Amino acid sequence: MTNHDAEFNYQQAWQGLGETERRVLLLMLLAVDSGSDFEYLAAVGGQADNLSPTEIRDALETLLSRNLVISYDDPPHRHYAIHSRTRDFLH
Repeated sequence: MTNHDAEFNYQQAWQGLGETERRVLLLMLLAVDSGSDFEYLAAVGGQADNLSPTEIRDALETLLSRNLVISYDDPPHRHYAIHSRTRDFLH
């Protein structure tokens, strides 16, 4: 896949997101590259973007299902991070 193809694919993915999913994805740029737990994202999202925890959780599920965000367990918490190719597109 060429860079042009990848950019086109991510542009299409971006266009397919709702406003809340876009806001959460951009919010995640504030998180460390290795990911942040839900509590951190909910706190930052609530303060910086007036998003409720439910809105953030629902947006994360959508972003995960579209492979724009990855998650992994780091007991006792699950962490979420922007997929590296998604991060490249957002920058």
